[in-house]
Amino acid sequence: MRKTREYRIPKEELNLDYTLFSGQCFGWDKEKGGFSGFFRWDGKTRRARLKRRGDLVLCETDAGNDWFGEYFNLGINLDEVYASFPDDPKLAEAVERFRGMRVLCQDPWETLISFTISQNNNIKRIRLILRRMVDAFGRFPEPEDLASEELLLKLGLGYRARYLVGISEMALSGEFDPMEPQGLQGLVCLPGVGNKVARCTLLYGYGVNDAFPVDRWIRKVGEPGLDYGPYAGWAQLYLYALARDMGGEM
Repeated sequence: MRKTREYRIPKEELNLDYTLFSGQCFGWDKEKGGFSGFFRWDGKTRRARLKRRGDLVLCETDAGNDWFGEYFNLGINLDEVYASFPDDPKLAEAVERFRGMRVLCQDPWETLISFTISQNNNIKRIRLILRRMVDAFGRFPEPEDLASEELLLKLGLGYRARYLVGISEMALSGEFDPMEPQGLQGLVCLPGVGNKVARCTLLYGYGVNDAFPVDRWIRKVGEPGLDYGPYAGWAQLYLYALARDMGGEM
């Protein structure tokens, strides 16, 4: 049953547009006057609608009462995050442009599967594939849904299909428990999971704030060897947004 609640949080502390379409999640869509999306929460696929009215955010969802604050990571003070960043002109520009963008606290399984699909893919296609999967299974795919490589190929997964089958087999056997805290080495042992996917999963799924994924966008604007501090992952998200904006993909 969906309930609507109001949360008072100014836009400079939570910019929904920047946050939901920053490339860290893929289940949200823009609709007239707000946003709607699906996500995995408490082991189930949930849905929500969000609308901003000044300093208020109206949230209609079938997730629990604590979902909004946890999902949007509101326990972390953005000013403290910004203060921890190193003196870097590109990062300062990114903060100025995208103030209010937050790193989400997502379900680890959703994050792992989404970023495994993201390999050599663009955001538009990742979103499309995930929607096909949700339509096919009636939910965000659980381990038991990912047993058939043939079906996953029909859904457009390509070579990533065998990775998802392998990950699901390890999850079903108990060899890998996505809901237990993971380190980098525990994730890169999974089929098809390299450093970038692992670090994205650590940052967006396990709340490891200093995890710093590197891809072609970050290579354009990041400073090799620079210590981005305890919130390096948040710095990465801002730099990623800046690079995509400069490249015309935002």
